[in-house]
Amino acid sequence: IRHDYLRETASTVGANKIAFGHTQDDLIETVLLNVFRGTGIDGLVGLRPKQENRIRPLIKLSRKDTLKYCEENRIAFREDSSNQKLSYRRNHLRMELLPMLESYYNSDIRAVIARLSKLARRDSDALNEITEGIFVEICSLTKNSVLISSEHLMSYSTAVSSRVVRKALAHVRGDLADIDLETTDRILEMCARSGVSSVNLSGNVKASVYANVLSIQRLQEAHSTLAVDKSLAVPGLTEICGQNISTQRSNYGGVNGVVDFTSPLRAVVDTHAVVGELRVRNRRVGDRIQPFGMAGTRKLQDILTDKKVSRELRDRVPIVYDDVGIVWVGGLCIDHRVAIGQTTNEVIIMEILAPAV
Repeated sequence: IRHDYLRETASTVGANKIAFGHTQDDLIETVLLNVFRGTGIDGLVGLRPKQENRIRPLIKLSRKDTLKYCEENRIAFREDSSNQKLSYRRNHLRMELLPMLESYYNSDIRAVIARLSKLARRDSDALNEITEGIFVEICSLTKNSVLISSEHLMSYSTAVSSRVVRKALAHVRGDLADIDLETTDRILEMCARSGVSSVNLSGNVKASVYANVLSIQRLQEAHSTLAVDKSLAVPGLTEICGQNISTQRSNYGGVNGVVDFTSPLRAVVDTHAVVGELRVRNRRVGDRIQPFGMAGTRKLQDILTDKKVSRELRDRVPIVYDDVGIVWVGGLCIDHRVAIGQTTNEVIIMEILAPAV
């Protein structure tokens, strides 16, 4: 509430900076409180001298020196009476813990913690700069969602990839309240595994992994994907629903040839079994397919349910089809009629790549 008031007042009077009276003592107390709560490098920074339009010109001065200056120059100030109440954790730390640390452990403990904050700020700034560049490179943004290539994300160190995830969550949620180490680790674990998985997060947000893409989005945006239907470039690259589909033609000489069948994101179909033009779209009511190896057809809805594809991602599943019907449900199955057989001599290879940025 206080910060909202200050921002509104600054806007009203036309100020481009808001100066806070935090001293080095406030910085030290904040660092210790963050340590007791459980924190990473950013928490060890405590309070930054500059943060957006907020500045703290007294951050290198002690509270004692600040009060002395006010008294010597007859500058009136107010002190909240609650500052003397030990029922508040910060006051308890200020009045009892810090004096004890100075007496029994290190008389220069305040300078030590201030130095720790300075070093942490340097490391944090460096990691944030690296993260910003990677975020722009591998993420695709809308107002209420972020799509990230999970393969690219996992190619970076955990220190960086976890920050990319946190930045994506902040973009969608507006803040990182309740987003702890366990949350980011769980999302990264989903990205490391093959298959489909999802997790509901606070703030009405869901993180899901499908077809090598991590999607973080607000649940109310889940069904907002517009109907898409376009020609599939063969060979070439086609973007649909935030993903790229790469295609190429290849001669085929049996399962021991050069074609790789191992990736679930790749489909290999008999060129001559395809009828007419290949196109790609998202799902439609009534879609059916005969998955390779099955005797009859199945509803696409049932396949998505069996494969545990979350409702939020079902409209992003690419559906490749020809003049007869569905050829490939992206990342899940191909139709029986286009499967490779003994007479196959040419194939079309389709693969879902990183999200389009």
